[in-house]
Amino acid sequence: MEKTALEPTWALAQAKARLSEVIRASKSAPQIISTDGSPSAVVVNFDEYLNLMRLRRELILQRRRASLNLLRDLNAEEETEADFVLPDRVERPILQLEDDKK
Repeated sequence: MEKTALEPTWALAQAKARLSEVIRASKSAPQIISTDGSPSAVVVNFDEYLNLMRLRRELILQRRRASLNLLRDLNAEEETEADFVLPDRVERPILQLEDDKK
């Protein structure tokens, strides 16, 4: 996620000292917290978090469905396009070595 002008960045020490303000501000826009000048965390309001988790679950389910459909399609192609036939299985006796007989 790229930082925009609508997403203020707080230094970690500043965010710790003004946590209530960070949380209040998160109701209108995500608040980025940086450590050593690099973004390291984002504070979002709880409704936005729930929405993100719902979207994440939907994306995961969508990917799973797409993968299953692809596997079904590949399996169907293999069943119809077999270029060889496996021979019937034949029972054969297992040879025993002299060491096994003792």
